[in-house]
Order: sequence, then structure tokens, then C-alpha cells
Amino acid sequence: MLHHVSVGVADVTRAATFYDAVLKTLGYKRLAEYLPYAVAYGEDHPEFWIGLPHDRIEFLRLKQMGFSDARLGKLAGLDVDEVLTCRQR
Repeated sequence: MLHHVSVGVADVTRAATFYDAVLKTLGYKRLAEYLPYAVAYGEDHPEFWIGLPHDRIEFLRLKQMGFSDARLGKLAGLDVDEVLTCRQR
């Protein structure tokens, strides 16, 4: 038996707009939101989650702390172009 299902998305806010409409047809509503990280849906308890993949969460946290793309790349051993590619995932 499954407790819940989680789906990784690149942009939680944008994906939530889509899932709000789709899951409404199944009787689900938005029950919790932790923007920009995750949103939970269900009838009376969270059964379906959308959220940033784990590697994207860490990247966002460092970015919010003020790390530049160049610094993030240096920390991860990547060049700036590789960091920008990660941002687009």
C-alpha cells in the first residue's frame, strides 16, 4: 500500500497551476504549500506531492544565501555554463 506519491518538477509554482486543475477532476485539492519547494494535494490528507528534486533544493538554498553562479560552480567543481544548465533542470 502506498502512503503518498511525489513527483519532481523544475518549477513548483508553475506546475501547481497545472496540477490544481488536473487533480480537481479527481476530487483533490491543494492541502499544503511550501513554496518554492513543494505543494501537497489530497482529499483530506496529502496523497500527491509535487516538489523540487533534492539536488535542486540544495542549489536553491545556496542561491538564496547569496552564492553567485560562479561560486556555486567552484564549490561543485563545475564551470558557470554547467551551473546554468543545472538551474534549468
